[in-house]
Amino acid sequence: MAYNKNYGFEYPGGGDLYNVEDFNKNFDKVSDALDDIINMLGDKAPALHKHEADEITGVLAVENGGTGANTAKGARDRLGLGDAATHDVVESITTDESTGLPTEKAVSVFVLGCTEKKQSKYSYVIATYNSDENLKQCADFVLAENGSNFNDLQTFISNMPSGSVVKMLMGAYTFTNGLVLNKAIIIEGAGHNTEIRLSENTEYGIVINSNASDGISNVTLKNFALSNANTNSNTSKLITMKNINGAYLYNLRLHWTGPNNSEGNSAHGNASSIITGSGYLRNIHIHDCVINSVIESPENSSYTIDFKGAAPEYINQMCVFISGCSYNYDNEFDIRILDESWLRSLALYGFTGSYNIYDKNNTLIKKTSTNSTLGQEAVLYDGTDI
Repeated sequence: MAYNKNYGFEYPGGGDLYNVEDFNKNFDKVSDALDDIINMLGDKAPALHKHEADEITGVLAVENGGTGANTAKGARDRLGLGDAATHDVVESITTDESTGLPTEKAVSVFVLGCTEKKQSKYSYVIATYNSDENLKQCADFVLAENGSNFNDLQTFISNMPSGSVVKMLMGAYTFTNGLVLNKAIIIEGAGHNTEIRLSENTEYGIVINSNASDGISNVTLKNFALSNANTNSNTSKLITMKNINGAYLYNLRLHWTGPNNSEGNSAHGNASSIITGSGYLRNIHIHDCVINSVIESPENSSYTIDFKGAAPEYINQMCVFISGCSYNYDNEFDIRILDESWLRSLALYGFTGSYNIYDKNNTLIKKTSTNSTLGQEAVLYDGTDI
């Protein structure tokens, strides 16, 4: 006699007589097994059944395919998602009616992943009213004609995280006040066709300002034009800096137009200087800038660059490099510094034309011959003649 290992069926051997009782016992076991299966199927939940949340208890571990938590926040944390899973996303994509394809604006917003939290990124595009219409669709901010929403632009830039890069599209931007930069930031235009124009009676163009003990580091302005308004009362400073530990001005076209004199000709009058600096000025680089102005001589506090306001106690920490710049009015590049000791902190090279250096009392302390060109190697002033 043999036996089945799963159910214990009794199998008669080849020489055994067939016993009906053995047969009945075997089928009783089959019947019992089938009953168990039927009962199990009957206990299965019906299709499309559901439970209310309060009917479900317990936590299924992550390693077993669950979330390891019984709250939404706990589940996000256990799965490593954190708050990233709660950011607002666009619910639909705007498409062009003629092509059926997503518009550039829709793609831009979708890539950002949110519409209300653009400030969490580090690269921005700013346009103005007459920028290219297609490119304008991808802009994060559009300055209105005549700068009517300039205050909104200031707020937008002030809220950017330190280290942000701002790309300005071609077009005419009107600033109705000085744009204040108080953190590390890069403002980059698309060439001199990115034109920033100051409205009438605007005192400052761009203000790089810090009251912090360690100053602002790594502020860069490059590849755009900046000009003031041509009015009788204009005393605008195009760029002013205070307490800087790294500022870089590259490939700028700075155009200063002064008020008219009694003969009706443009003159410097009571003009302010084009670039000014005060406090401590460390690592100031001014390279390849084109300066157009009507300042004929350093009268009435009018200079190309004026660093008279530099703090005397920081004189040993000052360092200013000016190279490759051109001055397109009378070929005389006028710079005012605190006093002659400050010459040790000033490096000039690669100029075309002449330049004059004055102290705080407007006394000429250094001058080159007209139309001279310095070599490519930096010349660091040390009180001796060039």
